[in-house]
Amino acid sequence: MGARASSAAPPTVPQTSLGSVRARTAVWAGLLLLAVYLLSTGGQPFISDGEVMLITSMRIVDERTVSLPEGAAIYPQTVRRADGVLFSKYGIGQPLAAAPLYAFGRYVLGRLIGAGQGAFYVGRFLALLLPALATALTGGLLCAWATRLYGSARIGVTLALFFGIGTLAWPYSRFFFSEPLFTAGLVAAALAISLRKPLLAGFALGGAIVTRVGGAVLLPAFALYLWMKTTDDGRGVIGGRWLVAARQLFWLALGGLPFAALMVGYNWVRFRSLFERGYANEGFTGNLLEGLYGLLLSPGKSVFLYVPLLLALPWALLPFVRRYRAEAVLIGAITLITLLQSALWWIWWAGWGWGPRFLVPLMPFLVLPLGVLLNARAARRALFVLLALSIGVNLLGILVDFNTYINALTQGDMAREAIYLYQPAYSPILAHLRMLDLTHIPIVSFDLADPQFGFLEPWAALVSVSFVVLLASSALGLWRALRAAAAREAVAHP
Repeated sequence: MGARASSAAPPTVPQTSLGSVRARTAVWAGLLLLAVYLLSTGGQPFISDGEVMLITSMRIVDERTVSLPEGAAIYPQTVRRADGVLFSKYGIGQPLAAAPLYAFGRYVLGRLIGAGQGAFYVGRFLALLLPALATALTGGLLCAWATRLYGSARIGVTLALFFGIGTLAWPYSRFFFSEPLFTAGLVAAALAISLRKPLLAGFALGGAIVTRVGGAVLLPAFALYLWMKTTDDGRGVIGGRWLVAARQLFWLALGGLPFAALMVGYNWVRFRSLFERGYANEGFTGNLLEGLYGLLLSPGKSVFLYVPLLLALPWALLPFVRRYRAEAVLIGAITLITLLQSALWWIWWAGWGWGPRFLVPLMPFLVLPLGVLLNARAARRALFVLLALSIGVNLLGILVDFNTYINALTQGDMAREAIYLYQPAYSPILAHLRMLDLTHIPIVSFDLADPQFGFLEPWAALVSVSFVVLLASSALGLWRALRAAAAREAVAHP
């Protein structure tokens, strides 16, 4: 009897084994995206915003200061202290994160490969890879979050790839804007909250806000998400679930405290004021309806034109809200706050860039609900059609430098940007399609021997080959991890 009962019992797999395999799946997904980004890197900031942050990063390493050289005064993204010292008007998060990359490239790798004076350019090239690293990290974190939410590594990987190559994330992995790093912090915070790690969530949110101070308006959304995820945990303890949630909020705030101190200290260094932001002549003076129309429907900046994948959202929202109420509230709150904040900003279209730059941080959060559609064959087919369209639009933003068209159209006059914002015939998407020239594309992955990147042969070729090796090995690793995860999920949930 005992033997028969034992043989009839279903095999069990330790939860730690399943969790470990799923974690490896997320790591491989992030590495695969990183390989894609390295193979499509541009090797330049593309915009003066990025140039100012890059100079700040190099000054931190080379001169041990956050001030800028006088030559940086040519950029409008700088501010002067009362004593005439020049600073970036942006947060310190991006320069601090890029500083180790620059230092390693200039003072370690550059010397190791004998780059000589070119070591400076090696460091600069590595620092410019920060958005690619941050976006790949976001993809891996999204994979882990979606896998945990849907209980499927396959869905987690699919959504990570949707985000990584089917949204604005891909082109912005090349531009030295702060949005990729900011987005990584937001997704890390959301995942940490879902894992019941509020201190880590606070740390991630602090890092995001010190990168982009305007992100502080999203704190209530994450606090509400934390509250909803923890109010059921306190049943049966003294004080009940309210006490548990209050404790979690305390740890969340504590995690962000060091970054709050850093931000206040940086403001004091720059302005001798604790709360000055450096945006004296810029503010939320825009027309709300005009901004919302522009971000959602305009021919020049509509998010649905630049990310056709999001056209599937209306069919995903209701089932997602029914199954995942806390996540739906988080995503809804982040989306609403970001749309209102961006629409009211004096320049809602965010100046020169590819598509609606201010909405880049929404990309992983808007992709997450699409997971509810992946188990239906018809919906899945529609999603992959939309994905193909999104990849096509992304490639137009990658294979053509957006500066070329906007500069030619506006001739440096910001007021002329309305030409492409509201007139379909002047859409950047159509313009890039006309300008596409595959004999001259702004991708430098296999051109690292150019003096502006500092790599000598054979090192330039070896680095380029390593990008291809990473792509192949990460694809193989992801395939194997997915197979292992599928086998364990089938046993854990027959």
